[in-house]
Parts: sequence; C-alpha cells; structure tokens
Amino acid sequence: MSALLDDIINLAIDGKQPLPDILRKCLLLGHELKNQRLKEWANQELNGYTSRDIPEYRIEQGPAYGDFVGPFYEQWQKHIIPPAVLEKEHREWAETLYLSAAVSSYAELTAGSSGVLRFPWPANMVGYYQDKIM
Repeated sequence: MSALLDDIINLAIDGKQPLPDILRKCLLLGHELKNQRLKEWANQELNGYTSRDIPEYRIEQGPAYGDFVGPFYEQWQKHIIPPAVLEKEHREWAETLYLSAAVSSYAELTAGSSGVLRFPWPANMVGYYQDKIM
C-alpha cells in the first residue's frame, strides 16, 4: 500500500503521466484502504459528476461570449454577454461554469489548443435570446 501511495505522489509531481491514469491509481488505493470517500471522489473525477453538487475547485467564474450576426450580416465575434441583459433566472449562464464532466474530457479539449474551453448554451436559450441581446 505504501508503494502505491508513493507511486501516486511521484507521478503527480512528475507531471508526465496523464491525470486519468493517476486518478485510477487513487481509485485502487481507495479500494486497498477500504476508503469509500476516496473511491467516490476518484470515480467522480474519472466519470464526471451527475449533479451540481461538485467540488468548489470545479466551479469557475467568468464572462460569457457570443458570436452575433446583425442587420446586413454585420458580425460581432467573441462579444461579451453582460449578465444584466439576461433575465434573472438565466444570469448564472453568463457568470458561472460548472465543470462536471470527466477530467479526461477537459484534457482532450485543451490539448493542442489555446487553452480556451467553450461550453455552448442550451439551444432553447440561444433561440430565446438571439434577437434580444444585440
């Protein structure tokens, strides 16, 4: 067991091992220690969280941006969407991002990119605001 913990620590410090591999070792350690909390945490990190009951480190604050087309096909790309222009029940979409997916999906999204993650709004919300924001 001590060797497994040492292995996890060394892999985390090294930074060369993919995070999902380290989390699988954490899951194995949880089984060896019979630690249900560690097993649940590692499983949720590997497979994603099913509700908004996610750890604080997976909640990000930041602005929403949109691409808009106006009259005569005038375009505004990466235009910030101020929360104040949205109805109160929708403002959270322009302020807070809940990173509930599996950790591997974020690694794939950022690999070889500018490090910017994009999370589209639900289609019904886009349709609702398409003529109201600009």
